[in-house]
Amino acid sequence: MRYSDTRAPIPLTSVQACPTSGGCRETTTDTQGAFMFRDLPPGTYEVRAPESSVARAERVTVGAGRSTVTIFGN
Repeated sequence: MRYSDTRAPIPLTSVQACPTSGGCRETTTDTQGAFMFRDLPPGTYEVRAPESSVARAERVTVGAGRSTVTIFGN
């Protein structure tokens, strides 16, 4: 996860993956701003850093049996 204005990594911050049906899952970025959610059910999620006012949210679709890599702040 990166700041949308400077593109600098956002280290050690909370990240949520929220499906349209509710029930968000949460993880934390590492020191380089990277993060991973394991075993998300297929669907569309809004991925956001709720504690950061300068990181924008992204909408990501996860398919069955697939890995999804998203680069934030591009």
